[in-house]
Amino acid sequence: MRLEPKIATAFIALSFAAVATLSLPMAVRAGGKVPCEPFVPKLTAAFKTSTASDAGKAKAASFQKTGLVKCKAEKDADAIVDFQAAFKLLGVVP
Repeated sequence: MRLEPKIATAFIALSFAAVATLSLPMAVRAGGKVPCEPFVPKLTAAFKTSTASDAGKAKAASFQKTGLVKCKAEKDADAIVDFQAAFKLLGVVP
């Protein structure tokens, strides 16, 4: 089966647009800031499933702790940076 060139081009363009749109957090697409609170239960679950070393988990726990402090202080962007560092150490993608 062969697609018409115009249809194939449109399909490819829409595919790229869909991937780009889905890769952005919902709050950013809405024009607001990304809240840090949704990361907290995900990070807690990540500790349970992680196969990281004890040292890696200890460093991740440190990032989690500082992230929680920043999250409570409404410094969401800074908290998310800490949470992402913890996820990376745990080897988990949120």
